[in-house]
Amino acid sequence: MKSVSAFEADLLRILSCLLGRLPLADVLPLLVRTRPRPKCLSRHCVELVQQMLASGCTEWLARSGWRTERFLVNGTITTGRVWQRHSDDRLSLQFSRHVVEFLMWLTAEDFTQTPPPERTATGDSAVGDDLFDLMAFSAVHDTLGAPRLLKHATFRKHPLIALIYPDLLAEHLCDVDVDFSKWMQADRVWLLELLQRRLTGCWWKIESSKRQSHDVDQIRRLGSLQQQVLDRFLSSVEQHNRRDVARFLLQTGSKLLASEPVGRWLPALRLPGLRLADRQAFYQSALVFFAQFERLNAWHQAARAVSYYDDDYQSSQLWKSDWEQFDGDRLYDQARRIISDYSLV
Repeated sequence: MKSVSAFEADLLRILSCLLGRLPLADVLPLLVRTRPRPKCLSRHCVELVQQMLASGCTEWLARSGWRTERFLVNGTITTGRVWQRHSDDRLSLQFSRHVVEFLMWLTAEDFTQTPPPERTATGDSAVGDDLFDLMAFSAVHDTLGAPRLLKHATFRKHPLIALIYPDLLAEHLCDVDVDFSKWMQADRVWLLELLQRRLTGCWWKIESSKRQSHDVDQIRRLGSLQQQVLDRFLSSVEQHNRRDVARFLLQTGSKLLASEPVGRWLPALRLPGLRLADRQAFYQSALVFFAQFERLNAWHQAARAVSYYDDDYQSSQLWKSDWEQFDGDRLYDQARRIISDYSLV
């Protein structure tokens, strides 16, 4: 039987929450109090952290990647669960001391008042640490600790946090300084594959909430930030020929427009006192999601021209299949009509 100190027991409870095994309400009192921090953790505690990370990340992988789906792997369309599509060495994760330092900070400090520790991990440990940071932020994103974390470069510049939570970055006035290129590499891109359904849910929620909002300034900031994030993401997708990981945009559009009539998409908005040019700029920000369908349609038109002997034949076939599955032509037409309905030119 391994024994740990009271501080270490609280640290392990916090880790259980970040891994999705405990509800946030059970550990929130531990996150907002301060207590003396030990110089180091016992060997027993470190071993338990290692075991929990190994099993917890495996559970997360299984919950997110159990569906049989089609993605591009090494330039070839591959069907299966995530562990069937990718080799074990690509899915393996390593973690650095950054994880322990972050957990000790969460346990010892009030996470709404003090900044998190600097992250210095590089190399092979980066993928595991990046996943841990994403899981940690996701666990507390709806608390008063989120603004404090977003002031720190580790979270503010995390590409996947920016892609999943653009509304939070806009709300807390964060600058967009993210680079998606490394997330298109073989050792990381499987995470983007796993996040497609989650991204769909987040973007659907954001776009749906715009229709009920009366906060003009907030929608303007959100639209501007969404455009910046999507520009960087889609440019990286094009550069690395991984259009399949932008599938969530088609899924979101299909969900948004499944039963909603095309017309006044933003019925709740009132724009008194705005000049015509300012009003047009605002509408462009508010409808930035639908504007992306020009780019997605251009991908479809380019894919139709690819022949069997071209290098990107497999990628083009997969995008054409996705486009057909989600009725991309209809989505494109509806997106154009929505934008046209708010054109003041």
